[in-house]
Amino acid sequence: MNTDCSFYIGTTHEICQDYALTNNNSIVISDGCSDSIKSDIRARILSITTMNKMKELENLYNFEGKECILLARPSIQILNLPYECLDATILSAIIYDDSIQTMCYGDGVIAIKIKNKDIIIINCSYIDSYPFYINYFYDKTGRYKNWINNNNKRKICLSTIKKDESIDPLEKELNLEINLRIGIGEDEIGILKHFDNKTIIEIADKNIIEFIAIMSDGVHSFYETIITETSKYNKSISYLDVLKELLSFKNYNKLFVQRRINKFRKDCAKKNWANADDLSLAVIYMG
Repeated sequence: MNTDCSFYIGTTHEICQDYALTNNNSIVISDGCSDSIKSDIRARILSITTMNKMKELENLYNFEGKECILLARPSIQILNLPYECLDATILSAIIYDDSIQTMCYGDGVIAIKIKNKDIIIINCSYIDSYPFYINYFYDKTGRYKNWINNNNKRKICLSTIKKDESIDPLEKELNLEINLRIGIGEDEIGILKHFDNKTIIEIADKNIIEFIAIMSDGVHSFYETIITETSKYNKSISYLDVLKELLSFKNYNKLFVQRRINKFRKDCAKKNWANADDLSLAVIYMG
């Protein structure tokens, strides 16, 4: 088994607001809100707090986002920063004795590679691009009530990148009112459970998984610059096409994610691809 992660800045940002963290059996990424100050600090603090909290738990169902925010607040006080700087999404994955579990607060993408088979892609998003931040629970300015009334429009879609790199289907929207069994064809690999503000995917059989990857929504921000004799314009790129490139690991030794990111960025430069938003990627290889 091996874990690794990487993150890098998007073309529209002055500082990277994503952060990623790993240890022996778990990974975490966090994406800070662009409209809040010190967004790079919040992503780091929440990633560290989440990682520490996961170590204490028997499963992610017991993970309380509210408690994570309360644990992070003393650090914010020491740095003399406003509490709004804790506005950030959280994605994580951890290997327990009897299962693998992934968790999403906010938006982002989860990829599950089945050994010798396909990659299942779960895209967690919000229709109006206003994700939920756990920090809203303790906000005294009414942001949580405003978000519930105007922006609570969660959407989760399922896709599969096949071994031949074809995509089937392009996206299938899931019903959030029920627990969903996910898999390939009739082969079930796990269950997706959606709570009020949290999504958890649990995989019981660890032996069928090659890797679990979590990514920020920066994978949705890629574009290609098209240059002709008379014009220059940007064309958006499907995140599924980005993932086919991003997740094509040659091996899983040591800093395998960082190597893939380095090669991916070189390939992007050759193809005139770029990402407007920051991108973070963390992977657990089951090997």
